[in-house]
Amino acid sequence: MRSQLEAEFTGALDPSVPTVVIVEPVPARAELVVEGIGDSAVTCVARDGEEALRVAGDLVPEAIVIGTAPADMPTTSLLRQLASDARLDNLLRVALAGEREEDPSPSTLLTAGAHLVLPTADADQLGRRLFGARSGLLRR
Repeated sequence: MRSQLEAEFTGALDPSVPTVVIVEPVPARAELVVEGIGDSAVTCVARDGEEALRVAGDLVPEAIVIGTAPADMPTTSLLRQLASDARLDNLLRVALAGEREEDPSPSTLLTAGAHLVLPTADADQLGRRLFGARSGLLRR
């Protein structure tokens, strides 16, 4: 993954291949999301909200997927900060929801700035959901 990211920073990757930042502090869940996206994008995993904001600002990815709430900030705060960053105007913000009772509702996540809220159980289908039948999502 490091070589892919370094190649992207130097412009050596195919610009038609989207970049997706995944915010997931639980390694096993992060791996499920990465596997769900598959080879349809270059992925980078951020373990907390601050890292996600930094990486998103550096990479300017096509999408960000927020799984389990990062320990350092609520998911709604992260979504609001991403939505307010002018560099990330074209960033598709995806939130996974419904895993825990205390997680924000889909409507709360949408109000906070998510463009798309998917059930956490669908993480293994993210590549198809984001790039398959709805390929226009990343080309907004």
